Amino acid sequence: MGRNRTARIAALALMLATAVVTPGLAQEPSGPPPSPGNLPSGGAAPEVFDVAPGVTAEALAFPAGSSTPVLYRLRLGAGTTYRFESDPSIALAVVESGPVTITSDAALTVVDPAAGEEPAARAAGSPSEVPTGARILLPEGASGELTAGGGSDVSLVVASVPTAMLQTEASPDPAASPAAGIVGAATGGSGSCVLEYQRADTMWAPYGSPDGILGTEIIRLAPGERKVFVTDWAYEKKRNNGSTYYGSHLRRTLNPGERAVVVRVKEYSTYTYRWTLGPSTWNKWQADLMEVSCPL
Repeated sequence: MGRNRTARIAALALMLATAVVTPGLAQEPSGPPPSPGNLPSGGAAPEVFDVAPGVTAEALAFPAGSSTPVLYRLRLGAGTTYRFESDPSIALAVVESGPVTITSDAALTVVDPAAGEEPAARAAGSPSEVPTGARILLPEGASGELTAGGGSDVSLVVASVPTAMLQTEASPDPAASPAAGIVGAATGGSGSCVLEYQRADTMWAPYGSPDGILGTEIIRLAPGERKVFVTDWAYEKKRNNGSTYYGSHLRRTLNPGERAVVVRVKEYSTYTYRWTLGPSTWNKWQADLMEVSCPL
């Protein structure tokens, strides 16, 4: 799934903390993560580590069974430069307080809300000043430097997600897909797009679990057509009626057709991104479904 596989991680960062963390490598960042790690238990003070002179890391969340944080807060003292080394992870960050200047040996993507949320590619080797509130995606294997600019301390929330955690499942027989309950009953020829999706009827439903009464819903679109969904949680217990489609609490999707389908989702009322479902592929989510489109 290329770019979309990378973008999937943004969701993980958002699920693990209330801070906004982002991925994406072109167009809009995208996609759902593996199930979130365990947040520190209530009342426990986060672990803080000195990682370099003038630089600390505060552990915020850990994958189940691991002592290595997957989400942490990185703080740099004013004027400090921190060298980060390559590893088999995708790094996603939001600048809590900045600006911060980043230089990477690989191209990176910055999403600045002040610039309209449009992802902007930054060339490898070129210093880029990233303001407060902006989000950064560093691809797997990138190395480089962060510098606290502006004469003040800098703080970033970072999700470092090993690419081994990212999996794209495909089943040539949608009826046999582990996405239980989405049975591939919908069919669509090569001229149309078909998406089966399952929503929970409550925000409390876990990742990938379409708890409640709604069951499987289906949308079919012609090439070039798109449908905007109503995501207001006031309609969380309503199914689509063929003209109005509701997208709150999306938990599973399946593309049983022969054409790719593009979905746009929103994670935790904060971060929106697009994700492409190839033929006979399925995903688990914890998001609101905002839009479905059928590429030409």
